[in-house]
Amino acid sequence: MVMENAAMANAAMSCAWFTYYDYVRMKEYEEKKMGKLVWMNDETVKKLRQYSMEVVDEYSKKDPKYSAQAGKLLKDFLQIVGRV
Repeated sequence: MVMENAAMANAAMSCAWFTYYDYVRMKEYEEKKMGKLVWMNDETVKKLRQYSMEVVDEYSKKDPKYSAQAGKLLKDFLQIVGRV
């Protein structure tokens, strides 16, 4: 239990760190006039996610021992956060 809690705390800290620095770097990118950041529209993201899930399904079929487990975790996560 101690190891699981430590691993989860580390994962949460890493996620927060990456998110923070993503935004820091995006701001820096725009402030230095290196370019303009643009975001894909919702329909494009939806299509991209759909096609990506098809690829996940293909790999899951080819490798049920590992890829299928990872694919299931990904789908479960996307469902939890409301992305599918």
